[in-house]
Amino acid sequence: MFYFKDDGITPNSHLPVLIYRGLFDDSYDNCEKWLEDKFTDNGWIRTCHKPLFEYYHYHSNTHEVLGVCEGSGYIQLAAKNGVKTEIEKGDVVLIPAGVGHRCINHSQDFQVVAGYPDSAMPDVKRATIEDRELAIENIKKVSAPGFDPILRDEEGGLLKFWS
Repeated sequence: MFYFKDDGITPNSHLPVLIYRGLFDDSYDNCEKWLEDKFTDNGWIRTCHKPLFEYYHYHSNTHEVLGVCEGSGYIQLAAKNGVKTEIEKGDVVLIPAGVGHRCINHSQDFQVVAGYPDSAMPDVKRATIEDRELAIENIKKVSAPGFDPILRDEEGGLLKFWS
């Protein structure tokens, strides 16, 4: 769990980034479908497969969940002064609206399934002073999701730390 304060350019969030590690091991070969089904069943229904951007960005209108279904990569959270962490097959990252992130590097087979609560279409904001004021207003309007994309309504996770 990582907390990131507003750095003057990237808004970040008072909500923590949550990382669930090792939900399945390297031998599991149907993780893409498992992630899609789990996200969809829990209300994160706009799932897609995408590469992670290599530039700092954030979403001001929605939260995001990233599930690694193949390979590994290093991501940086909360822009330049943030945290660098490795994510690999079986890991799921919950990123609150406003938290800057980017992929630093990744293995050739790196694949991620992304999801957004309530079918939200994410905007992509660069960490610039020009986007900041409107982005902060948008972030204030983003409500907490009804369910954790993995744990649903079990104790812990998003429902505990994002309330």
